[in-house]
Amino acid sequence: MATTIAAGFTQLRSNLEITGLQSTVVSTRQEGVRKTMNGGFTVLEDFQTGSYARSTMIAPLAEADIDIFVVLDPGYHRYGPAGLLDLAKRTLLSTYCHSACNIDPLSRGIGVQN
Repeated sequence: MATTIAAGFTQLRSNLEITGLQSTVVSTRQEGVRKTMNGGFTVLEDFQTGSYARSTMIAPLAEADIDIFVVLDPGYHRYGPAGLLDLAKRTLLSTYCHSACNIDPLSRGIGVQN
């Protein structure tokens, strides 16, 4: 247990920082999702947003997420939002068949859980 304020903040910081191994796992996972999306769609651009991109992700990682923004070719407009999310979900399931994928209609996003 910390005995000073400085020691307390040092311990808090240590508890919140992700380890090198955790960082590697997160990086590998986001690269895999991006590769899967690029393989299944005509992607014009993809980039990270959120805490991982800002280097502000904190432990524990059980509830952590990685936000990836994917810009698709305008030709996909014909599917509409719900149809396109379903197509993206099926594309992700082709690689992450062991994972649970769920569509969040409010955020227009798909969650992939390992």
